[in-house]
Amino acid sequence: MSDTARRHNYHYSHALRWIRFLHLVALKAEGFPTDRTLWPLGFSDPGGVTRFVKALHGRTLSELPPDPLRRWVPRGIVDVFLGGAGS
Repeated sequence: MSDTARRHNYHYSHALRWIRFLHLVALKAEGFPTDRTLWPLGFSDPGGVTRFVKALHGRTLSELPPDPLRRWVPRGIVDVFLGGAGS
């Protein structure tokens, strides 16, 4: 990790969680049911998806607003690079 990333409290693992979440949103937007997104996104069961989304956003997938990907991407950028201001 670079000094700049350290100074700005950037966490690579948090960025990866957002990328995984954005993949989930994109697959859902294409009409894939949650059970068909488990394996490609590295989840072993539906509960894993629920726990993952809840850990990232504090709510389950069904409780999140049904915003399109173009609305989630800026939120992820703000959250990753500005330390949670966009959640």
